[in-house]
Amino acid sequence: MKRFITFGSIDQFRGIVRNVKKTAQYKGVDEAGEPIMDRSAISPTYTATATEKIHGSNGSVCFSEPDGFWVQSRKNIITPEADNAGCAFFCENNKDSWMGIIQRLALAHKIDLTQNIISVYFEWCGGSIQKTSCVTGLDKRAIIFKHFKVSPIELHEPPKVPSTWHETCAHKTWVSSIENNIFNVDQFSSYQIEIDFERRYCSKYNGRYDY
Repeated sequence: MKRFITFGSIDQFRGIVRNVKKTAQYKGVDEAGEPIMDRSAISPTYTATATEKIHGSNGSVCFSEPDGFWVQSRKNIITPEADNAGCAFFCENNKDSWMGIIQRLALAHKIDLTQNIISVYFEWCGGSIQKTSCVTGLDKRAIIFKHFKVSPIELHEPPKVPSTWHETCAHKTWVSSIENNIFNVDQFSSYQIEIDFERRYCSKYNGRYDY
């Protein structure tokens, strides 16, 4: 049975800082099961990859063998009759291209589509979806995010079977169908940023960041 597969939330940077510091300080548990924290532990330095921020509306296509193909907005399953800025209409018109992408990801990552749902998330943008952005006035298009989601068809309680995220790279080629206005964010510029969580310093921008 088709069901809505949530995209989830994106943590703010201050939340990432907090989690990195807690992970660095965590040293295990004591006899009472309470966490042991070393407040003097030095936080690490990580290199992050930043991609372009596309201003549009969240969309996704989902597929499993038992349930077939469906389209989602950020919060709902959508159809050409109950659409979000023409997203479902576009996806249904380009269903063969989307299915090619999904099958390619399933093959590359050895995902059994008789037991799992693949959800490919993208930014639905262009046209007048969000005005005064860099893609305003361009043909409406889907720009696929760097990761896709795999969810079990059958949910078991307890325990709950978690969904997992995978890279959208299939055999080192970024999945897309450019001739059908289906792009991939990694086909555009990206930036390497070194973040020193101890010094609160970001080398890319040669300045401090606020948290």
